[in-house]
Amino acid sequence: MPSTVPGDCTLDEDTINYFVEAKSHLDGLDDPEEQALLVGNVLEDLSGKGVKVSSDPTCSRILESLIPSISEEHMQPLLAALAKEEDFCLLSSSPFGFRVAERLLERLGKLLDSAHDQDSADRLYEVLQSLTDIVVAHLWEFATDQNASHVARRLLCVIAGRDVTPAQRSGAAAADGAAKQGAGQLAGLAAKMGVGGERERHRRMAHHPELLTQIAEDLLSDKWSGGRLEELLLHAYACPWLQTLLSAADGHGDILGDLVPRLLGAKPRQAQEGAGANEHEGASPLEGISEDHVQGLAKDPISNHFLEVMMRVAPERLLADVYQRFLRGSLARLAMHPSANFVVQAYLAALQCSQQVKAALRELQDAMPEMLRGRRSGVAAALLAAAGRTGNAAVQVDAVRALASALAALQSVGSAPEGQGLAASLLVLDSPSIKLGNPSGRAGLSTLGGAMLSTVLSLPKDASTDFAKKVADMSPAQLVHMGGDDGGRHALEAFLDGDLSDKLKKRVIRKLAGSYAKLGGSRGGSHLVQTCFRVGGVKDKEMIAGELAAAEQHISGSKFGRILLRGCGLEDFKRSTDTWRRAQSVAVLRSGFCRVAGR
Repeated sequence: MPSTVPGDCTLDEDTINYFVEAKSHLDGLDDPEEQALLVGNVLEDLSGKGVKVSSDPTCSRILESLIPSISEEHMQPLLAALAKEEDFCLLSSSPFGFRVAERLLERLGKLLDSAHDQDSADRLYEVLQSLTDIVVAHLWEFATDQNASHVARRLLCVIAGRDVTPAQRSGAAAADGAAKQGAGQLAGLAAKMGVGGERERHRRMAHHPELLTQIAEDLLSDKWSGGRLEELLLHAYACPWLQTLLSAADGHGDILGDLVPRLLGAKPRQAQEGAGANEHEGASPLEGISEDHVQGLAKDPISNHFLEVMMRVAPERLLADVYQRFLRGSLARLAMHPSANFVVQAYLAALQCSQQVKAALRELQDAMPEMLRGRRSGVAAALLAAAGRTGNAAVQVDAVRALASALAALQSVGSAPEGQGLAASLLVLDSPSIKLGNPSGRAGLSTLGGAMLSTVLSLPKDASTDFAKKVADMSPAQLVHMGGDDGGRHALEAFLDGDLSDKLKKRVIRKLAGSYAKLGGSRGGSHLVQTCFRVGGVKDKEMIAGELAAAEQHISGSKFGRILLRGCGLEDFKRSTDTWRRAQSVAVLRSGFCRVAGR
């Protein structure tokens, strides 16, 4: 990559004013055709000055805003001009130009996906191929440069046909931070706590796998021997690029089967032989990689994120081999490490097989009290969710028992509030100052604790009954506190929709009497009220509707409030309570019939 970077190159005042006026004119246009025409004229004036304009602090921002309006007709010559090796390298490494390069790649991806004929698609693909060739030729520089690394990641997104860049904290890493951040990060907590479906269901194949293969083959070559790949894994800018590469290759077992062992430390020749050859020879593609090396990567605060993504995308057979060679017997110890615990979470989040979950449970169940006490609850949450995904009743019961034993152990040593039931202990996990039923200040209930309780209550009743009974035994004040908190509210909804007796559910619904108007006034609480209304009997529905009618003016002031009132049929309720009651009786009978019929 050229070493001369335009950096904070500043254009003359006339050129800057021209772009400012063009942006102002564009903002005043509503017709997409007029916008495209204006942008086309600007691009014609840009001819030969693309890198210089893109590297200017002012014009680069304006150019970024113009890019979404660039037509296919003008996009092809612009990208073809920038796809010259030196220009693209300079643009990508510029502190301002790299953002323009990213936006151009995003636009290229959209145009490729919507090309109106094969000739257009072929011309756009040629540009994508040229840009890939440049990045591969300068892969070390692109991967390790603070600015160009972002461009290389965006190129992988275009190749994959979707956004595959790492989240702020990839994989399960958002989990423990969620307790501090209130709601947590979707990329970690939601992925870890999901309890249904096969991994393959969520996988989308890359749009251009041949370009992924081109990049992978370069990494598999001898030129990366001598520890250079490990340097990428430990590099603050290159490691996110490797994560993006693995995510782009998700579902392509042939690419991952070669690439993952090589990145973990396999010798070039061994990795190039591929998974197929190893199967015939009875050898593992991970042969020769030491346990200490992989566990060292797991403990590193940079490379651990690579391992998280690797766990998520690895083919099932390779994942099992990773456990047998590098993790078996070490899960509990790694679970307590500040960085490696996220790798353990990612491994658990990837499991589908009952036997693998059983093995993990055997290793982790004795360490669960220490995990809950030591703010490693994310591992326990991932283990519970993994047990739920198996559909194996025995595994689910064992996992819930391990959690209950851990909570009891915490109470016995004074690490959890005494007198709290199983469910309440989870909801105030890591929050000793909070007392369920007595909300104070702005502190919320435990996000992870609420997520774990939701998981438990979503399981079949053989596994969930003990926790469900503790929820039903709560006081009205405690239930209202739960309903007013996002995590607690989700747990109550899981309780009401779970495999439990109607008697238990109605106990909770009736304990909330007098609080439905208050709950219905918040976005989250309105969802809980709708669930109570749907699950309750006719008398319960009438009680809820009556409370909402008394507070209609307040509740109807928000969109979610109006949705709640419509869902409860409040207009019909006010018009004729008897007619409304008969309609609800029919709805309850129909719901019961469908439940019995298994619909």
